Amino acid sequence: MGPPMWERTVPFRIEHLWPALSGRGTSPCMAKSDPTSTEPPSETGDTRAPGPPTHLTVAELAGLAGVSGQTIRRFFKDPTLLGTRMRTRVAAVLREIGLAGPQLEREASQASEPALESEQAAAPEREREREPEPEPEPEPCEVPAHAAVKDDAAHTSDAPPSRPPLPEPEAPSPRLPAEDPATDILSATGGMADDGRLTINDIARLASVSTKTVSRYLNDSPLLSDTMRARVRRVIEETGFVPNAQARALALRRNFLLALIHTGDERARVEQVEDGMLAAMAGGEFALLIQPLQGPAGRHPAQLHTFLTRHNPSGVVLLPPLAQDDMIVEACRHAGTPCIRLGPTPDGAGLCSADRAAMAQAVAWLVALGHDRIGLVGGPEGARLAQARELGYLDAMADHGLDRGAALIEPGDNSFASGLAAGRVLLEVSPRPSAIIACNDAMAAGILHAATEARITVPDELSVIGFDDTPLAQMTCPPLTSMQIPWAALGHEAVRRLQANPREIADDAAPPHFGARLIERGSVAPRKGTQEDGRTSLSTT
Repeated sequence: MGPPMWERTVPFRIEHLWPALSGRGTSPCMAKSDPTSTEPPSETGDTRAPGPPTHLTVAELAGLAGVSGQTIRRFFKDPTLLGTRMRTRVAAVLREIGLAGPQLEREASQASEPALESEQAAAPEREREREPEPEPEPEPCEVPAHAAVKDDAAHTSDAPPSRPPLPEPEAPSPRLPAEDPATDILSATGGMADDGRLTINDIARLASVSTKTVSRYLNDSPLLSDTMRARVRRVIEETGFVPNAQARALALRRNFLLALIHTGDERARVEQVEDGMLAAMAGGEFALLIQPLQGPAGRHPAQLHTFLTRHNPSGVVLLPPLAQDDMIVEACRHAGTPCIRLGPTPDGAGLCSADRAAMAQAVAWLVALGHDRIGLVGGPEGARLAQARELGYLDAMADHGLDRGAALIEPGDNSFASGLAAGRVLLEVSPRPSAIIACNDAMAAGILHAATEARITVPDELSVIGFDDTPLAQMTCPPLTSMQIPWAALGHEAVRRLQANPREIADDAAPPHFGARLIERGSVAPRKGTQEDGRTSLSTT
């Protein structure tokens, strides 16, 4: 096997481009003798001017095509390495100078060694056919791969052999002005991906640094100096370069996907957590997947395992009640996927607010407004979040010496329908409660509807408080007073932890608690016959 195709010179088979290479105004091969001319013939008796070169160097082809030498080498090595536009551009120039036929691109990538050798052997024969007086030609000598034969006459000279001509250096790529380093890469697609997007190699070339330096910048490595960091940042800002997350995921063996897993209930809560997660991801490489686990709870672990295997996210965030399910947590561990749990958990490792203390503060606020008979609509049985809120209610009622009998507590399932049903029951109790707290806003809206049915005016005859402060709280009539649980802040913190180093998340790590805040609207008023100066705002931690 000889040297690779791209290191050899390319046969030249047309004369009209010779002026562009030699700098002359007329092609020597087209300067034939004129029978009417009075100019005497040359001393040698040969009226022909020196012939055109039989070969072109890579640099000469690059100059004709207006591309880099690397692009020419790639074209003859494997045209598929080039973009469609660049491949077509080089092929058009080669067809124009007669180096191949219409199937140039396919032949360039599939040309064999014998084909190239026959082409080189046929070149002298074509030269002899054009000569008016054939002369014997010496055997062609082996030409180094880096040198291009410029004149066949040099091989027929009787003079002693001289040193082979030095290779012509490739034309250097034009350097760009310092103020616009993006011009070169945006004007030619030879170094880009096939779709025209910039790559990390392009940024490294424009910034005159290594690809490793650019990679360290993108990964915010502490090993990168401030000078190098500023240089790479300037090129990225001026070119508008956006890293390819999929390529980085392959290089780092890490998927830039996070998943939010829920049961399909409590859509308002899901949206709040989603907003917080998206705010934390803004401007970064991570993307968010949202996946509900539906059907019976016993099928949830298998559904989650399938999802994690198929999409392989870097981490997941689990919402209640999934956060307290040991089988769900085990499915994440089995898949090797770090998880952050929101809400109360059996081991106390979940990110949550102080729901128990928040409920106790809501009861204390109602007591301060003169309410001494306060009802409660609880959440789903077995849900730790609902249990925490119910315990807070019982704690506060006991602290103030108020009745906390079973008649004042009705179960619910976090739906509007369950709140409506529970409200109807509590409003039939005698003596009737003067205030009712629901464990979420949807059930509180049901209580408002039940009061309207019973012709009980809110807030004059009945005060109602919800929990979570979802958008629904502002849509009821009257607007609903609600205890704001910072679900968005919880989602934001979960993303921060997963982005930092998800593999170092420990289930037994002591998580911070996030404070709740009472949002006062029009559904609460002091009990009739009491002073309004007891009305105060609450903030719990």
